[in-house]
Amino acid sequence: MNTNQKKEIIENEYQSFCVKFKIVKKFIQNNFGSDVLIKKNSGIIENKQINISDTEINGYTFHGTGCDFYFEKDTIDIEFHKDNIGFTEWSFYLFSKRKNKDITESEINHFLVNKVEKRELYFFEKIYIPTYQSVSTL
Repeated sequence: MNTNQKKEIIENEYQSFCVKFKIVKKFIQNNFGSDVLIKKNSGIIENKQINISDTEINGYTFHGTGCDFYFEKDTIDIEFHKDNIGFTEWSFYLFSKRKNKDITESEINHFLVNKVEKRELYFFEKIYIPTYQSVSTL
């Protein structure tokens, strides 16, 4: 597989990730509101929920400062930081790696840095935050 083919595969994975990210962000806003980690740590939000109805999300499990959201065939791991919802390089790498074992961490890093340079992503204290355009136009 050549470099251009890998770039195309990673871009396709990114688009798929962003579609799911947008669904997760809307779910969080509609069901949890703000101060998600405070609510989770206070017991207001359950640490784990499965068999969720009326959404494409099948369930979720909180961990540390993040949460795994389960879809029928995919899982995305998001992170909460201050008032932001984003993801780590490692999260996107794992998402992409499930479908294509040839993708490397270095290629994911380069891809995400390129997205930041194009202002399609923001990088804020260890998490990537999709810009309005990269998430809302999907």
